[in-house]
Amino acid sequence: MKHFLVLLVPLLLFSGCTSDSAPLQLRSLPSEQLFQIDPTRDTILYGDDGLRLFIPANSFRFPKGDLVQDEVEINLIEALHPADQILLDANGKFPLGAARIEAWQKNEQLQMVKGAKVLIQFPNPTNTGGLSLRSGTLKRKGDIKWSKGGNAKNFLVPVDFRTLPFHPPAFSKELGNCLPFGKFERHSLALADSLYFSFAGGRIPDLTNGLLQTQMNEALYQPHQEFFNWKYTAQSYLNEPEVEDKAYTHGADTWPNMDNSCGIDPGKVQAAKSDDFSQTFLATPAFAERLAVLLEIGEESLLDLYLDNLEKDLWEIDEQVKTRLQNAQHPKAETFAAFAVQGLTNTKEGEHYAELFRTTLSNRMAVYGEELNRQHAAIAAALKTENEQVASLTAAYQDLLWQREQHRMQALTFELTSTGWIWPHPEPEIAKDTVARVQLFVEVEERHKFDECYVYAVFLKQGSIYRLNEKRPGLFVVGSQPEPWMWMKLHQSAKVVAVAYRGERVYAAELPYRTGSDEALELELKRTSRKDLRATLRFRGAAGRANRIAADLSYLRQFKVERERQSALWSQHYALGLLAAKAYPACNDEPSIAEGRQLFQKHCITCHAADLKTPLTGPALHGITNEVTKMWFIRFTQNSQRMIAEGVDPRALQQWHDWGPTVMNSFDNLTVPEISAIYNYVQSQE
Repeated sequence: MKHFLVLLVPLLLFSGCTSDSAPLQLRSLPSEQLFQIDPTRDTILYGDDGLRLFIPANSFRFPKGDLVQDEVEINLIEALHPADQILLDANGKFPLGAARIEAWQKNEQLQMVKGAKVLIQFPNPTNTGGLSLRSGTLKRKGDIKWSKGGNAKNFLVPVDFRTLPFHPPAFSKELGNCLPFGKFERHSLALADSLYFSFAGGRIPDLTNGLLQTQMNEALYQPHQEFFNWKYTAQSYLNEPEVEDKAYTHGADTWPNMDNSCGIDPGKVQAAKSDDFSQTFLATPAFAERLAVLLEIGEESLLDLYLDNLEKDLWEIDEQVKTRLQNAQHPKAETFAAFAVQGLTNTKEGEHYAELFRTTLSNRMAVYGEELNRQHAAIAAALKTENEQVASLTAAYQDLLWQREQHRMQALTFELTSTGWIWPHPEPEIAKDTVARVQLFVEVEERHKFDECYVYAVFLKQGSIYRLNEKRPGLFVVGSQPEPWMWMKLHQSAKVVAVAYRGERVYAAELPYRTGSDEALELELKRTSRKDLRATLRFRGAAGRANRIAADLSYLRQFKVERERQSALWSQHYALGLLAAKAYPACNDEPSIAEGRQLFQKHCITCHAADLKTPLTGPALHGITNEVTKMWFIRFTQNSQRMIAEGVDPRALQQWHDWGPTVMNSFDNLTVPEISAIYNYVQSQE
C-alpha cells in the first residue's frame, strides 16, 4: 500500500470537509510532477496548477528511523479542476480537489518525521479556513481508506527567508538581461537580493572615475597634439582626448534617480529580511507578494504600516494600505483590496516580535549602512591603486615615445624649439635626400581572428621604428586618422613588421619596401615560434629601448590588459545603473515596450529590418538579446566605433569584419533608458 498526504477540500468552494462515513473512490489521476530537493533546507515547490507546497527542513526519515540527508525526489499530483474528477463521494456526485505527495530516495519510499508539518496552499483567494488534513491508504480497486486528521489552522506559516524574493520583480528580470558582469555569472535569488540591498542609501560606487586612455602614440602625429615650453602635454599622446563619455548624464537630468522621496530604501527591506524575525509574517510568501507591489509603488510609509504592526493580522494592514491608496486615487488600491479579502491572519509567534522589531529597525539599518560604506571605501581604494599603477605605466611609455620621436626627427635634421619641431634647411636639390610628408597604408589579412595586432615601420638607415595606428580593424596607417602621413626620408630601404597574438600563440609577418615609393602594402600573418619572433625583432635602433619593437610590445600588451579591465568596469558601471533604476522603479520611468518600438522605428529601421529577421544595411536583430547583455547593446548603440577602436571586444571586432566598411551611426543623443526600451522591444519579439 502507498501512503500519502491529502489536503481535502471541496473543489468549488474551498471551505468544507468530507464526511468520514462516506467512502470515496479514486477515478483517475493527472500526471505526476517530479521535484528534486535538498531535505536539509526549507523548500517551496510550485505545482503546474498553482498549488504551493511548503516543506520544512529535516521533514523526512527512512522507515528505520534515520533522518534523510541526501537529495529527495518529491512526486506531486495536484487535482484542482472539476475536469480531473479525482475524487467522488459514494453517489459519484461530489468532486473534490486534492494533492497527493510522495517522497522517495532512489527506490525507497520515505516517511514524515513525527511533528513535521507540510503546508499545502491552494490557489484560491476566497479560502477562509476550515480545511482538513487527512492521511489516506490507496487500495487496489481505487478506494481510499482515510484516517482521522485535524482541522487546518488559520495561522500563516513562515518559511525560510532564503526562498523569498525581497526585491522588485522587474529588478530580477533586469539582472537576467545584465548577466554576466563582474564576478557574477549565474542568476539566483540570493544574488538578486544581495545586489538589490547594495543600493541602500541610494548610492552607486563610481567604478570609472580616474580611468586613463591607454591608446597612444608619438605626439607629433596625434590629432590633439599641443607643444609648448619645450614639451608636449600628456593629452598630446592620446588617440582620443577622453576614455568614454559618462553614460548616465544626458542634458540636465541625471539617471538613474535613487531618491528615497520617490522610492523605498533597500536598506530598510534588508533589515526586515532578518533571521531574527523568521517567525513573523515577514517570512511568508503572502508578505513577499505584498512587498513586490509596495516596492513598485515606492512609498516607504506604506511599507512602514506592515513593519510597525507585526502583532496584527495581515488582512488588517491590507485594509489600511487599501484605504490610503483609495484616498490618493492610486490604481494599486484594488490590488490591496484583493489582498484584504483573502483574510490572512498572523503567524503563531508573530506578535511576540513586534516590539523587538520596532526598537531594532533603525539600528539594523545603521549597521548595514556602515558595512556598505566600508565596501564602497574598499572598492574606491582598490580602484585608486590600480589607476595609479596605470598612470605610472602611461608616463613611462610617453617618455619612451618622446625619446623615439626626438631620435627620428633629429636624424631627419629637424630642430627642436620651445614651440615644436622646425625644418631649418633650404629646399633640398637632390631627390634622394628629400624629406617629405609620406603616406603609408598596411592591410593585415584576417585581422579579426587575432586578439592583438601591431604593425611597425622600421627605418633601417635612421635606426628608428614607428608604430602605425590602426585606423580600422586590419588597416594600419602612419600619422593620425585625420592626417595619415609622417615625415620620411625618401627612397630609403625600410620594412614593415607585424606581430599578432591569438591566445598564447604568436604570429608575425615582415615585408621590405622603399620609402615614398610603396604606399599600400599587404601582410599575411604566419604562426611563428618565440625563437623566430626574436629573430624578426632583432633590429636594434638607436636611443636604446625606445627603438626596440620588443620593448614597445611589452608596454602595448600591458595596455591591452588595462583596456580589458576598463571595458569590464564600464560594463559594470552600466549594469549598476540599469539595476539601480529597477531598485527604485517609482523614481525612474523607462519608456514602455510600445514606446521602444516607436524609438526603433525612428532611429533603427533604416538599417535594421522591421521584422528583425531580414539583414539590410545592418544585421538582423532577432535573437540578439539572447547573445549579448543589455550593457553591450547600449554601449554599442551609443558609439560602436569607440568599442571597435578599443580592440578588446571580440563581438565588436567581428561585427566590423562582417559589416564593414559600413559604419553604424552613433546615438549619443539617445538616453540609456531609451536604448534600454529598444532592447526590451527587440526582446519582446523573440
